[in-house]
Amino acid sequence: MNLLVMVMSPIFKLAYIVLVLAYSSCLAIEKNLENKEGLDLLHYFLLAMNFCFLFDSISKMIVMGLFRHKNSYLRDIFHVLDFFIVIVG
Repeated sequence: MNLLVMVMSPIFKLAYIVLVLAYSSCLAIEKNLENKEGLDLLHYFLLAMNFCFLFDSISKMIVMGLFRHKNSYLRDIFHVLDFFIVIVG
């Protein structure tokens, strides 16, 4: 499958929204979870989701370009915020 088609598809965008909701839910659960094994599993799950967010950012950078033209990845404030959150996470 072409990377451009994949990144711009509605299914990819829906998967991203579901991933954000799942990540937010896991962060909420993490604060109330006392089981050591459950916390370890949750941390691995959060790490896997961070890699999914990183894949999303990198694939959009490849498709859209990094900064040169007016529609590039880092010229959109939403993408700048998204990239900052991915790097911090």
